[in-house]
Amino acid sequence: MPLESLLELVQTLRQRIKEHRSALSGNEMLTRYALIDPLLSELGWETTDPATVIPEDTSGLGRGRPDYVLQHSGKPVMVIEAKKLGSGLQDGARQAISYAMDANRQARYFALTDGQNWKIYDTNRPASDMRAASFDIMAASPAEVCLKAMALWRPAVEHGSVMAAETPIVGLDVVKQAAPKPGDLPSHEPEPTPQEQPATRRPPATATQSSETSQGWIPLSELQPKLRSTPPVEILFPDGSSTRLGRWNLIMVESVRWLLANNFLSRGQFPIKQGKRYLIADNPVHSTGTRFHQAKQVGEYFLEASYNADYQVRNANKVINLAGQDPSQFKVRLPS
Repeated sequence: MPLESLLELVQTLRQRIKEHRSALSGNEMLTRYALIDPLLSELGWETTDPATVIPEDTSGLGRGRPDYVLQHSGKPVMVIEAKKLGSGLQDGARQAISYAMDANRQARYFALTDGQNWKIYDTNRPASDMRAASFDIMAASPAEVCLKAMALWRPAVEHGSVMAAETPIVGLDVVKQAAPKPGDLPSHEPEPTPQEQPATRRPPATATQSSETSQGWIPLSELQPKLRSTPPVEILFPDGSSTRLGRWNLIMVESVRWLLANNFLSRGQFPIKQGKRYLIADNPVHSTGTRFHQAKQVGEYFLEASYNADYQVRNANKVINLAGQDPSQFKVRLPS
């Protein structure tokens, strides 16, 4: 999917909303046909293919039919509840989550939209903070909307990588005029929580180690958290992409996410152990039979995240080495 094509579609959708707001505001089916279906299709969800998108799904055990069920390999991954344009999304979250969590679906993500506003939720997150991403087609520049809409990109949803992206997930180039500068956040939004932070494309780092350190960047292989009580704010990967942190355990989480996304870790390498405990496994239960004290899910795997800061760094270095990568090429930025 060329990003230029998505940009063109967003511009078209904005024009439709301006010209046909009255008609769209009175008709949910027209909203779906004119605004929602085109965006889903552009992001890889072909709405005419029942293997990918099931409209008005009746497979659930409960009452009601979700407007869209997005599927991957025959399994639901996202449920979408649609409203007519301008009808408001305040009352749809409870209905959407009941559809997503239905025993016959068990979709990780659910979304609410009226064609202009999108709110996307992750059921793996705490109940008080399920919001993973949101955007308003009319409230930002077309380029910014494109980048935020990447939260719905099919590979991101299928691989459990939905986030409040300001730049595309792995595999796409950024819209340069909308890419944020290091450390910048949109002025019209509050600062995201660590799970919602964007993966920002950067040129590969070429500075010397002393220069990196002076700019707040330290190779993961040299990081000594015992000497630094404040967690790093960002991690830079070998391919030049980066993501925000804010908590020590996110060093491990985001490193594993990057290794999986770039195929440096495979199913045959799991589970990865630390003594009698698992660091990463496909089920959040240790070899002793006890459950993970603090499980963090990345894709289809679970990480034990209950270690202290020192061990978070050690464990991340261990997993990176097991993946055949150099921990010194993973750099973290400290608070200024």
